[in-house]
Amino acid sequence: MLQLKFENENTVERPIISVAGFPNLRRQFVRIVGKTATTLSFYPPLYNTYPNGATIAMAQQQVEFAGVEDLKIEAGGSTAPVGVQFDQTFGSWVKNVRVRQSTNYNVSFSNSLQCELRGSYLDELNHGGSNGAGLLMNTVTGCLVEDNIIRDSFPGIEINAGSSGNVVAYNFINNSNGLIGIDTNHAPHNDFNLYEGNIAHNLMSDGYFGSNSDDTLYRNWLTGLAIIANPAPSDPIKNSPTWCLSLKRFTRNYSIVGNILGSGAPHVAQWECDGYGQPNIGNGASSGEVQPSAGRYWADWNPVTGTNIVGTIVGRHNVLDYKNDTCVNCGGTLSLTSGKLAVGQTPLLRFGSGASVWTTVKAVSGDTIVIDSSPWSAAIPAVGTGAEVWPGAVGYQELDLDVRATTIKKGNYSHFSRSIPPAESLSGVSFPPSLFRRVKPPYFGDRPWPAIDPLSPGQAYDASNPYRNYEAVPAAYRYFKGSPPLGVNAPTAPIVSQEPRDLSVQVGQSATFTVLASGVPNPTYQWKKNGVPVAGATLPSYSTPATTGADSGSRFSCVVTNASGSLTTREASLAVGNVVPPTAPQNLRVRE
Repeated sequence: MLQLKFENENTVERPIISVAGFPNLRRQFVRIVGKTATTLSFYPPLYNTYPNGATIAMAQQQVEFAGVEDLKIEAGGSTAPVGVQFDQTFGSWVKNVRVRQSTNYNVSFSNSLQCELRGSYLDELNHGGSNGAGLLMNTVTGCLVEDNIIRDSFPGIEINAGSSGNVVAYNFINNSNGLIGIDTNHAPHNDFNLYEGNIAHNLMSDGYFGSNSDDTLYRNWLTGLAIIANPAPSDPIKNSPTWCLSLKRFTRNYSIVGNILGSGAPHVAQWECDGYGQPNIGNGASSGEVQPSAGRYWADWNPVTGTNIVGTIVGRHNVLDYKNDTCVNCGGTLSLTSGKLAVGQTPLLRFGSGASVWTTVKAVSGDTIVIDSSPWSAAIPAVGTGAEVWPGAVGYQELDLDVRATTIKKGNYSHFSRSIPPAESLSGVSFPPSLFRRVKPPYFGDRPWPAIDPLSPGQAYDASNPYRNYEAVPAAYRYFKGSPPLGVNAPTAPIVSQEPRDLSVQVGQSATFTVLASGVPNPTYQWKKNGVPVAGATLPSYSTPATTGADSGSRFSCVVTNASGSLTTREASLAVGNVVPPTAPQNLRVRE
């Protein structure tokens, strides 16, 4: 394997930045599939355009095509930090495994290419501090996390350190305390990851250690509700300080399309599902880092010493909230005595003995600031109240306005307006069932697919049966019903998700062809060379013997078979080049 990485690229359009001494990195792993005297062929293709100066290095690979299946790991009462860990692997997998109460990570994939976690249950992480997650994906490329239950882990899924080109799909994620469900960015710089079809209480790009970009959220249901294990009959859904969506600082170029936001349950405010550019998750040591942006405003504020912006409330009034209801004393006027603010900022006013209220700056005239706290359903303090103005969460960070400015947000159903907002309308545009699957996955059984449809959102809060619509995704169905959907184990013919690719090698080298396929029951494999079966070539990957010139132009295919059917992949061609021997120099003179 190769690791490609590029440090310290930082532009206004795509800040690639980190804090606290972490490297500013974009990364990607690739696998060498062919080699000539002057070129390497690799897979997957590059997600980024790497400029001159990018570092290309051999990645240490310890194992390939190794997996863990049909296992239960009960770590409760032990000090086991990780239930299952794969590091420096190609084609590793975890399937139908239940891991409970590891102290740091129930499953961890690091420095790996094309790993998989599917059909598993990661449960009750025994962890209360930092450096923990139900699933950790740390510097991984092209991995698939599909059809899993992840509960009571902080966070459920954490993506770190230049992870790129991964798919997180059709998982059910819930933390009863309302803490982070999916964290797309806890160390820079992750990019080009797809989140599809998940049901989760929330999703965050936390911005704590730096930036990420170019992720896609498609057909997810982000509920904003945390389900407790033993709900009281009068309150079956817990509404902790939970939010649907929060893209914090240094998040760029997200595509948020075709999702369902909110649940229609009482208590959840609209702003909790529409968060853009807030400071990092905890501020802390990284609060001194800011990213200037062209035409944007950062507070007149010392982020290291916390020099205060100070003002006094000189007026307040009623305003209409997003439901067109009157929010009493939620509008006000603030007179600054130090510092300055700008329209669009969302400062926190701190006053009295630790009391605070979030506001939005609506207008600025000199030192007079018009503020609005109706998105948070909170009243402005009384006229004459002195306040410190914190332009961001506790810490010293300002709202990163470029998060919203670079986000594409279209076709998302909002339970607050009970519609797709006009600004997000995609009239006449059809939503494909999936961005990575061609047909309905077998594990859906009799459940409809696609499961989540913003044009026909069945996912709504129902006080009489609050969990009913969670069952749209098979992982959630298993969680609530205790068994898979009907028809899941019904036989299905093989499906090929990755065809073998054409390869080029030099004489004497081996070539490795790979196919990815699924079916019920699991399929068998038979590779062919020029239409003739190759003896013993019965695995998803086939490596040729040392090649000769006569092998050039050979065609390799694979027959994938189970009890329900058989199919043959495309024929991949093999090119074999001759090694050109070095030429001895002619008419060489040596001067003494």
